[in-house]
Amino acid sequence: MLDPKRVILNLIQNLLISFRPYLRLVEKQVQGDIIIQIDILEKVYIISLNFKSGILVVKLPTILIGKKGEDTAEKYLKKQGYRILGKNYKSPSGEIDIIALDKGTLVFIEVKTRRSDEFGPPEISVTSTKRQKIIKSAFHFLSKKRIKDTPCRFDIVSITGSPDQKEKVVKIIKDAFEIERW
Repeated sequence: MLDPKRVILNLIQNLLISFRPYLRLVEKQVQGDIIIQIDILEKVYIISLNFKSGILVVKLPTILIGKKGEDTAEKYLKKQGYRILGKNYKSPSGEIDIIALDKGTLVFIEVKTRRSDEFGPPEISVTSTKRQKIIKSAFHFLSKKRIKDTPCRFDIVSITGSPDQKEKVVKIIKDAFEIERW
């Protein structure tokens, strides 16, 4: 007879295999519960599977969903003819998810992923504050690389769908925002 705890644990481990480049799994049993420790990009997250209550809630850390979204966005952008120059560019002001070239234009891309659009599409979470951080990071990139007289724009890649769904809704919002007055 199959052990239901083992079946569920195997299911979760198989789901997490697609995130293998980003994590390391450690499984423990504590007082009948199965604890899965996930080390993701130098941060530790815990998923506890409690079988005593008969309710099993498993939620993936949002950092995994974001990283998986960035991978999906990169593949999609390449199919659309973008040439990826860099990912996760960090500056003192923040981070730019993807920097790419699109027909001679340097594009700074913010990737937003949501499991569903129940609370609105992913792109609405790019707030004014986030836009300003991206713009400052773009200026930092241009200055550091000594890039001048090159057309630039800011795009958003919006992805709706959970990481385990094969079909996700991916859209590129070109010229999603502009540099506002300082």
